[in-house]
Amino acid sequence: MLSQSYSRLVFLGLAAIIPLAAYLGWNSREPWGTLLLAGVPLTFLLLDALGGWRHPRARFPLTLAAFLLAAAGATALSRYPYGSILAVLPLAAGAAGFTLARNHGRPRPRQQLMAAVMTFTSALLALDALRQVPAVENLELGVGSTFIWKNALAGWLAIATPVALHLAATARGRLLRWLSAGAVAVMAGALFYTASQAGWLAAGFGLAIVIGAQWWLHLRPPWPTVRLTLASGVLALAVISVFWRLNGWLATAGHRTAPAVARIASVIPESTSTRLGYWETSLRLIADFPWFGVGPGNFASWYTHYFREPWLYTISPHSIAVLLATTFGIPAAVLFFSFIAQTLGRTVRWLRRERSLGAPAETSPWAIGWAGAVVAGLTHGLLDLSLEVPAMMVTWWLGLGFWYAAMDTDEDN
Repeated sequence: MLSQSYSRLVFLGLAAIIPLAAYLGWNSREPWGTLLLAGVPLTFLLLDALGGWRHPRARFPLTLAAFLLAAAGATALSRYPYGSILAVLPLAAGAAGFTLARNHGRPRPRQQLMAAVMTFTSALLALDALRQVPAVENLELGVGSTFIWKNALAGWLAIATPVALHLAATARGRLLRWLSAGAVAVMAGALFYTASQAGWLAAGFGLAIVIGAQWWLHLRPPWPTVRLTLASGVLALAVISVFWRLNGWLATAGHRTAPAVARIASVIPESTSTRLGYWETSLRLIADFPWFGVGPGNFASWYTHYFREPWLYTISPHSIAVLLATTFGIPAAVLFFSFIAQTLGRTVRWLRRERSLGAPAETSPWAIGWAGAVVAGLTHGLLDLSLEVPAMMVTWWLGLGFWYAAMDTDEDN
């Protein structure tokens, strides 16, 4: 009984991380924000290690353990070890959250409750972003809410939207189902106003995974999910239209240029070429430090010695793959993506098993929702700096842990 009570306490602590991360937003990059956010999962992981959780623990993936060991080695060999310890703390907290979510997030009610916390916290974040829209002078610059930077908010919403859609599709109560669908609409509206094409792509990819996996699993189109998606899309268009008109009216009153959809939706060549310049410059840095990188948190300091044009200066390579290779080294980056490949391979095997067992059409395993969220977050992280924000990183790892926990539960059953 004590062990189960402790497990519920840990789960509630994990659930509390989501609103805390959303509230901190960009401030999670500050030392105090990083320490505050990392404190919860690391404290509970320590209690787990001291015997607070006596039930069998899930087996830790070997490739993930190897990646974390390589990251620890890069941190120990860093030229600036104190700064690197602080910079690697979000990764440590994320790995702790992954482990705790696997051990304490297996029951389906906990999966649904965690998804509800993620959904409605993100809906509030989206509403705060929409509140900023009427006063924005140039909508091409986007809105960011607590994340300040529009692309970071887009990364968060890309993770949350697939979870919200899956919650809407699987909720048994009609009220929860339509509230979740409404949250999807609000998040989609806010995502549009981030003006982040990478965010739109990532969210669309995540939603496609949710719908496609349900279709494949049940051998027929998931019509309830499709209908909820269409309803959310119509409502999202209404939200976008209302705030577009509000911004246009204020632009006219303030004698400034009214927004144009074409400018927001079009691909910006300068942005693409600049990113390619970041990555090309980073390759020279990787070539000089291939094995252990320059150490976490040191990218900006070392990058200044390599860029050749003023417009190529940056504090981030805007890609988690490039960041891992530059700061942890090529072996660590390979191990990380090997772990991702291992996760996807396990998911495909799990889906095949579930399909062969004839999963009931009225149910949809939670692993599908979390898979859509995690893949969307990684997709955005490959194209932008969202996973470098501690609030985003810890949340992404939590989603990964619940993804594993959902598969563990179904395999146990």
